[in-house]
Parts: sequence; structure tokens; C-alpha cells
Amino acid sequence: MDRPAPVSAAMIERLDVAEDDQHLAIAAGTGEPALSIARRSPVGRVVLTDLVAEMLDTAARRARAQGVVNIETKVRCAAPMICRSTTPPSIASLWTTISEQAIATEAVVAPPEPDGPNMFRCAAQGFVAALYEARGCATLPSGTSTSSS
Repeated sequence: MDRPAPVSAAMIERLDVAEDDQHLAIAAGTGEPALSIARRSPVGRVVLTDLVAEMLDTAARRARAQGVVNIETKVRCAAPMICRSTTPPSIASLWTTISEQAIATEAVVAPPEPDGPNMFRCAAQGFVAALYEARGCATLPSGTSTSSS
């Protein structure tokens, strides 16, 4: 959890979390930064969602170990939601390389299809906006930022 900590800290700082806030963490994985947000909002509530129940089980165990009681976990697929988070390859290449090497020590993983899901599929400028517009969804004006937590 040390490697993504600076990114999590920056996200939390921008959220300006109040003690009674309610947050939704989409694709929360094993819990960060959602658990850190829950600690800052002890009277509030944080709902963690992920497609993989085992990831949420890990998040719930971590929450119990840290004494975080104001969370709820729900197995949900984020695909039907209009949300996004992309990272340009230039920023994430080191993190991705390290992650992929760790996974490769445990399992043989086929390379992704060129147009299939992968870490950087949506990173190209305008890619996500074009998907939204093709489906009749509104997009945020350029330069507008949102939070997924």
C-alpha cells in the first residue's frame, strides 16, 4: 500500500472530507483510499463496491483490523455507471511494470487484445468522451474533474 499512498493522499486532500460525509468508492479493491476516507469521516459512511467479492473481503478485514466501523461493502459492477478514471501510460508505467511482474510470478497471463480491456485503453485524449457521446450521455466540460470516492 506504500506505492499508491501519495496518489491516495492527494485524492483525499482534494475531497476535503468532513466527519459526517458519505462516500461511494467504486472499484474499491482492497480498500484504499476508501478506508482512509472512512477514518476521516467517523460519523459518516463509506460504501465500497467492487466486482470481486474477495477484494471486498480483504477490505473488510483490513477495516476491522484498523477499527474502521463506518464502511459497507457491496459486490457491484461499475460498468453500468457513468464514471471514469484514467491514468496516462507515462505516469503509470513503473507501477504497471512492477504489478505485471508480480502477477507473472504467480500466473501466466495472456497479453490483452488490442481493443480489449487493459490498463491504458481509455487514456487517449477524447476516448471516453467519444464513448459517452456515442451512447447519448453527457460529458463534463474539458478541465472539469470529478472524484470516484
